[in-house]
Amino acid sequence: MLTSIMIISMAFNMHIGFNKGFFDYRKAVDKQFNDNLILTLESYYEENVSWDNLKGNRRLWHDIINRSSIELLNDENFRQQPLLKPQPRHHNNRSNPTNQRYRSKQLPPISLFNTKKEFIVGMRIRNKEKIKYKPLEFKSQVVGYLGLQKFKNVHFKQDKLFAANIENMLIRMGLLMIIIAVIVTFPIAKYFTKLINEITQATKKIAAGDYSIRIKSDRKDELGELASNFNLLSKSLQASSELQKKMIADIAHELRTPISVIIGEIEAIQDGIHDANENTMNLLHSQISSLKNLVNDLHDLSESDLGTLKYKMQEFDLLSLLKQCYQNYKLRFSQKNILLELQASDDQCIIFGDINRLNQLFNNLLSNSIQYTDKGGKAVIELVCHEDSTNVIISDSTPNLKNQQLDKIFDRWYRGEKSRNKNSGGSGLGLSICKEIVKAHNGTIVAKQSSLGGIKIIINLPRSITA
Repeated sequence: MLTSIMIISMAFNMHIGFNKGFFDYRKAVDKQFNDNLILTLESYYEENVSWDNLKGNRRLWHDIINRSSIELLNDENFRQQPLLKPQPRHHNNRSNPTNQRYRSKQLPPISLFNTKKEFIVGMRIRNKEKIKYKPLEFKSQVVGYLGLQKFKNVHFKQDKLFAANIENMLIRMGLLMIIIAVIVTFPIAKYFTKLINEITQATKKIAAGDYSIRIKSDRKDELGELASNFNLLSKSLQASSELQKKMIADIAHELRTPISVIIGEIEAIQDGIHDANENTMNLLHSQISSLKNLVNDLHDLSESDLGTLKYKMQEFDLLSLLKQCYQNYKLRFSQKNILLELQASDDQCIIFGDINRLNQLFNNLLSNSIQYTDKGGKAVIELVCHEDSTNVIISDSTPNLKNQQLDKIFDRWYRGEKSRNKNSGGSGLGLSICKEIVKAHNGTIVAKQSSLGGIKIIINLPRSITA
């Protein structure tokens, strides 16, 4: 439909443009023809000093008009012939076959008049009001008039016929182009709209919650790329949906365990099975603290996802922070018979960051190391301060993880062991929070095998943060 409208519009504009351009051209041609004819007649009068021989002599009149033709005058290869010599007039024009032959010729609507505007030769125009007179001069005196029919050029009928033929040709070409466009564009449109319709239907299914839908297409064009991107989007949404379901199940499980312990202890106290002594209170406090930590972790992660987790950036000495963390955890490591060491130079290492969030980062990593390092093992905190960045490396001894597990330990709810025991597995959110904190500082965090036999966490932080 659009192609047809464009073709019709193009044909219409061509029609208007052609008519205007053609008739403007014809007006210019006629003006030049008339000017040439005036010059020719004035030359004729200069040679003959009279119009007598032209009166009724259509053959001579026809010769003068031919000599004034623009095509003949502009043709360099045309050899102009002299005007025919005036022939003696016959009393009976019907007996003159030559004059009779030129009388039958169709001449333009032009006539020659004498100084009194009396007709001499040419086409008779009955309505004199429609005649436009152009003076013919000889030695600055008017010796006659060239009469032109108003509102018509000399080839008016031929021009209209030519224009009509062009219009008919344009109409036929337009109809032919519309037919060809329909024949050609219909299968092309079907070829393109087929995949578009498939994408539309698949989009509706995704909107309804069916993320398993995929579009099969081996096309290499833009629509093929669109289908490929759609499949990636569908796959991503499906993975996000499955992760969300798993996350809800994990949260429910993490909440269920301490809540069940708390409810069980309270019911035992109410039934008189257990006494509300110090051991019972310590157990309840431990479970409630576990719930609090879980809720805080979930809150931090949700704020990080929303981009509302606040960071107060300032300059501080990273070495001092690590020394503080070392002192805070040295006793806890010692109670589990694990040796904790801090390896760093005595020089300050000034960085730009959030000291509270980085303190949370190192606390999470050291707590994780205590939890997973066997008794009698060793843990090392190492600080390497470069000109533009700093490396903090926390290594521990056995047990370790496989390489494929090391790539997943920063994922939410991931545990190295399959057990859901809170005493060994944790919530699976601590390292995810560490990753978000490092990311907010434009740094990187990776896990590798440690030379001590366990895991080595490598943190790289820029000393200054640029926007």
